[in-house]
Amino acid sequence: MFGKIVNRLSEYKLYWLLFALIICFTFITDFNGLYGQDSYEYLRFTNALIEFAKHGIDPGKSYWPVMYQFFGAILSIVFKTEFGLQLVSIISLLLSGVYLEKILKALYKNEAQIARWFVFVFFLFSPYPLRSSITIMSDSLCLFFITASSYYFIKYAEEKRDKIFVAFIVCATAAICTRYVALVVIVIPAIFVMYYFAKRFNFKVYMLAGVGIVLVLMPYILIHKDTPLDFLHHELLQGWSFKNIFMSNFDTADGHASHTFPNIAYCLFNLVHPAFCFAGILFLIVGIKSIRNKSDSSVQWIFVASLLLYALFLAGIPFQNLRFLILSFPFVLILFFPAFSKIYHFLKKAKPMLIIPILILCLVIQSGLFARVFIPFYHDNKTEKKISNEVIKQAPATLYTFSIDAAVRYYGFKGKIVNMWEVKLDTLPITIEKAQVLFNQKQFKDVWMNKNPMLNWEYLKTKYQLIKVEDLPDDWELYSIKNNP
Repeated sequence: MFGKIVNRLSEYKLYWLLFALIICFTFITDFNGLYGQDSYEYLRFTNALIEFAKHGIDPGKSYWPVMYQFFGAILSIVFKTEFGLQLVSIISLLLSGVYLEKILKALYKNEAQIARWFVFVFFLFSPYPLRSSITIMSDSLCLFFITASSYYFIKYAEEKRDKIFVAFIVCATAAICTRYVALVVIVIPAIFVMYYFAKRFNFKVYMLAGVGIVLVLMPYILIHKDTPLDFLHHELLQGWSFKNIFMSNFDTADGHASHTFPNIAYCLFNLVHPAFCFAGILFLIVGIKSIRNKSDSSVQWIFVASLLLYALFLAGIPFQNLRFLILSFPFVLILFFPAFSKIYHFLKKAKPMLIIPILILCLVIQSGLFARVFIPFYHDNKTEKKISNEVIKQAPATLYTFSIDAAVRYYGFKGKIVNMWEVKLDTLPITIEKAQVLFNQKQFKDVWMNKNPMLNWEYLKTKYQLIKVEDLPDDWELYSIKNNP
């Protein structure tokens, strides 16, 4: 028994090596996974769940699903909360790689020996997924559940075994409980699974799957027991519109955004963007031809349909964010693998000595592109810490700020924070005794024109005297508030 476990673990020694390398990377760079408002909110709510478990303190509502925070809270039993959440992301990427490898071996049985090479170079070292694996965000965990459910979809279509059906249902539900939008990614495979199951309906298995769903939903039920339909009010649904498909400029509650490409192009960037796969255009051209020439490609086309449905959904929301494309990236690689296989066999026949050097070169390119997308996150992480430490040193009783308030609170600020996006200062009594303003006018003036952050900034400049205390990194400025003479 022990020998089987050891052999099983040794089979994935490359994954263990990559796990060790990623952990070492986070320690060497001292990157704690925090950047921007969202990651700090994930951390805050995870800590709230921990307090709920320990002392019964109501954690309040979460804007996002709670599965990622739930796993982070579990790992916090052993690790510091920040590292626990980061560890969830790292492990999730590696398990996604394991399941993607299983998918490729199941779909392309004659090419099983090269599947791992493809997964490592073009998935595990893909810049955006790799970056997501060291950040405190739910993308990596959701990616794992989507990849796992996709594998169980393939196996259930082949074998029709009851335990595989239950595994699919549990993983698909967990994906949605990690990111609501995962429903769009997996709905087509789910329809086929339910069709296969209905043809050989088994009440016992049906009830077992129902129990699995309830157990996965339990964290959400506990948090949203009074408002179970909150997810229907999510901004991705509220803002979706066909008119957004051909737009590139958006004006929403989150500010004004102007993009180079319209949504109809952006929604398929994970096919060609170097932040996902620098060889995407080559693989796309060869891959489409290879799949079209296969007679047994119905499952592959189901994944292509899922990719296109999710792309359509992203095209309809009024903003762009490349990390949203991570969730459908496994489907892109399923589409690309025949092209990789064709190129591999061409080289094996024509120039076999070039295969390893080319794979190493691809790995170097992917690593370089990862560094390119990681450095801005690393810079923001360090900048937030520096600015927060300066505010803590100044120790104002009240701080008026925006965008960076969660970071300032996390790094130890004990005073009152007024978020300049959440309120209109001209309708509130303003506290100016030992009060300061932390603001980034250069960064906010266009994005937040005629919205609360800039309206509140102009109000403070007009109504009071702002005395600059210090210039901070990345155009942040700290001011003291005084009455006008």
